Amino acid sequence: MRKKSTVLKALEKSFEATLNQYEKTNPTEGDDKEQDVARLFYTLEPAFELAKLKEKTKKDCARKKQDVLTGDNQPDDAPTSPNAKEALRWIELLCK
Repeated sequence: MRKKSTVLKALEKSFEATLNQYEKTNPTEGDDKEQDVARLFYTLEPAFELAKLKEKTKKDCARKKQDVLTGDNQPDDAPTSPNAKEALRWIELLCK
């Protein structure tokens, strides 16, 4: 469990560094690549938050899954986005 959390925390830092670099390179409106990275980062945010918890309850896990699904902004009949699926997989790994 610790190894998964450590990997996810490293991923979060990598995303933050990438977004900061994009911002330094182009401080005005971000391009498509920057927006894609930002979207994935924010979609994974509930998993990042979960990784920081020492003890994860079933309620914590359910809440973070719901946060991902709510933040996905997909119509009810639309499939879950690839970014949200990735976040949900991380949450499932962390909650095992």
